[in-house]
Amino acid sequence: MLIQMSSPGNPSCWVRDRSWHRCCSAAAGCFQTGSAEESFEACCRRTFELQAPRAALVAQARLRPGLHPASISAHQAVHVPTGSFQCFGLTPDFFDEKPHLPSWPTPQRCPGGVDIFPIAIGIPDELIVPCIPFKKFDYALVWPGDRSTYSFNSRSREDTAAYHAHLRQAWFAVTRPKGGWDCLRHYEILAAGTVPYFVDLTRAPSRKIPFLPAHLLGMAKKLPGVYEGRLDPTAFQMRDYVETAAPLLRYTKHRLAASKLAEYLLSHLQMHRRTILFLLPPDGYHSGGYLSRNIFYGLQKVLGSASVVDYPFFSEMYAAHGRTDMSTTGLLGAPALRLNHTHVEHRLRAHEFGAVIYSNARAPLPFWDLVAARYTPKEVAFLDGFDHANGSNILKLAPHGRYFLREMEEACPTGPHSLKTDGNASAAEKGRRIFAVACFVFVEEAIAATGAGVVLPPMLLGMFGLFAVLLCLDSLGCGSAAELLFQFLAPGYRFLLKWAPVFFTPALVKLPLVEEPISAGELFRLSVLIACGGVLQMGFVGVVAKAIASQQPNEKLKDEVVNALPGMTPTNGREAYPRPGRPFKRRWLPVYAIIMLAALLCLKFGRASQTMEVCFMLCASLLSFVLGNSAPPALKTALHPIFAGVLGSWLAIALWASQDETRSFHDVLVTYASPTGAGPLMSRLLSPLVIALALLLFERRRLLQRDFALIIATSMLAAVFGLFGTAVIARILQLPKALAASTVSRYCTAPLALAVSSSLHSSAPLTVAVVVASGFLGIFVARPLLRWLEVDGSRERGLAIGAVSHVLGTVTLASWDEAAVPYCALCFVLSSGFAAALAAIPLVQASLLCILPS
Repeated sequence: MLIQMSSPGNPSCWVRDRSWHRCCSAAAGCFQTGSAEESFEACCRRTFELQAPRAALVAQARLRPGLHPASISAHQAVHVPTGSFQCFGLTPDFFDEKPHLPSWPTPQRCPGGVDIFPIAIGIPDELIVPCIPFKKFDYALVWPGDRSTYSFNSRSREDTAAYHAHLRQAWFAVTRPKGGWDCLRHYEILAAGTVPYFVDLTRAPSRKIPFLPAHLLGMAKKLPGVYEGRLDPTAFQMRDYVETAAPLLRYTKHRLAASKLAEYLLSHLQMHRRTILFLLPPDGYHSGGYLSRNIFYGLQKVLGSASVVDYPFFSEMYAAHGRTDMSTTGLLGAPALRLNHTHVEHRLRAHEFGAVIYSNARAPLPFWDLVAARYTPKEVAFLDGFDHANGSNILKLAPHGRYFLREMEEACPTGPHSLKTDGNASAAEKGRRIFAVACFVFVEEAIAATGAGVVLPPMLLGMFGLFAVLLCLDSLGCGSAAELLFQFLAPGYRFLLKWAPVFFTPALVKLPLVEEPISAGELFRLSVLIACGGVLQMGFVGVVAKAIASQQPNEKLKDEVVNALPGMTPTNGREAYPRPGRPFKRRWLPVYAIIMLAALLCLKFGRASQTMEVCFMLCASLLSFVLGNSAPPALKTALHPIFAGVLGSWLAIALWASQDETRSFHDVLVTYASPTGAGPLMSRLLSPLVIALALLLFERRRLLQRDFALIIATSMLAAVFGLFGTAVIARILQLPKALAASTVSRYCTAPLALAVSSSLHSSAPLTVAVVVASGFLGIFVARPLLRWLEVDGSRERGLAIGAVSHVLGTVTLASWDEAAVPYCALCFVLSSGFAAALAAIPLVQASLLCILPS
């Protein structure tokens, strides 16, 4: 047995706390310090003193040909016979014996006769190894969130085989919440006979992953010598490993296999005959994802292919695709029976099916009126396999059948849910969204009209005031009133948060109008301020947060985890905030293009007006931003959607100027920036956006209450250090006063940074440019800096990044540490609010202006 682990013989990898396999990315050859005459196997055995198990404990396990990915031509680095591998320590007979299992998770009983049944993704039976395979290295190379390690293509037969073989050869594999807590990677690792190292397992709400053996997974993380990303060969014990890995694999075979989950589902249905109709949504709708595939596959394993009828044809399940992906695609042969619409309707009327199962409860339901009339709730099942509860139809459908929900929430759903008839928002939903946005605008105007804006910016008063109102209603026993108010305003809040980058794009577009000349030397010193100040700010906040967190007890009450992470129980039963990377709908792109073309034609023929020009600029900004947001990841890395929007606006201004013979680029840009131009029109929603952030604070009130001291203290210190620290560095670097004043608010989110900029009488375009630059800097330096400072906790990481990178950091952070996202969001809102409030105090203004270079 060959073992590759972190070794003192490779100090560069050992110091960086990284797996030797990850660091060196080698599958053969000894360590760099090894002797050239010594074989790799001898080197490993001498270094780690770990010997292969006795021959008597080694058995040959053959996989079922044609089904398991290992039966496909294996990767060259896998030195095992095709379709087989050696067992490590225990034979397949041991794992075939059914162990003592806990009872199935119980349904959640909610008022109004609503019962919600938990369900998990599971894994197809044939993808589960019959025993623990031989191991060759410590951790699997694929690292969640680190795309540089994603070297396997799920659409390639060879890569799929290599991926599963790679998992089987690792002692451990890191996993963490991805789109949700219950993700496919957990099951792939377990099915490979490898032990998952589940990051942030203790933060998982009990109802999110009720089927996973949390106790065993927790024990695995506490094994001697086991750390995230590396093993200590001086402490690691194979006996302890096997005593944990063996129960995990047995549990996987007898509880998480697709056939076992299908049996669990069937146990909650009352079938008068063993025939099931598995109904998929119409063309163009999601079939239900991994959950619906695995359940369909498991039903066929339990009842037989002739007893499970799919309509419409579940094409991706059958072997016609000619490939096997990481779940069930291509595992089934040709269907035993295919029915057309008329046959299905006839058999439903005759009640010939024992049960009806809908693969996607959030899509339109075929034959629903007929099923509801002919079948009792105990004969109907709805599968909801999405990561979050937004858009679910629980309250609508649960009284009419067994509603099986993956990613259950801690609390019962309370908000109204409507049955979707299409993929578009209804006219009523759009009306509520517009009305909610209008309410935020009205609140800002009302505060400004009262004259209270003299004390603090109206947007800041509106944010903290609305948060206080919601909090008071919730605390004084009027939770339902707070809930209704939240639900009423939520559509506008989500709309504003989603389109936030577009609202501060005009400030960047107006950069060419900045009158202050900036020399090359001043630009260099500004870059030094942004870089050094950003590193100092993030390091300071991270260390402070770590110090404060170390003084707090680690024990948490069970109900305190509610709303602690993205995707947990939002107060309105919907998504807690627009998911990072959420796609913008592209169906409006042709409309934007047509409006732009019409405006250009009017200009060409001399019939253009101010309104036409504004429409042209608005559509150009939206078109370029949505295109930039829809670009491939590689292109988005090089050209962020914000910059795509700015570049598109500049190109539109140049195009309009080229067609208007009487004006230059500068003239059109001046019109764009004028009070009646397109720029102020888009920026008009920045202040309502700040007020809407009160709902973000309210959604995370449980988390804010639990970690009140940590979050408030860190946010206040971040605000003070950011304002005065930046002013001090600007004075040291002797930046011009106008330029230095524009950098003071760079750690605030853009709308509040502009409020600070107004208080200090600095340039708005320069302020936004520095804010965006600081945000991008924080994205790039966060991981190495926080790793070097040993800031490992999700809370501390989120607070440190939120204090520097605001919205940009929050969105990026979701790709590698979702548990830190809510802390990041709270920190950037609170620290920005505190900074704006401080900057509005005359004494603080005078102090900052005194520190800044004259």
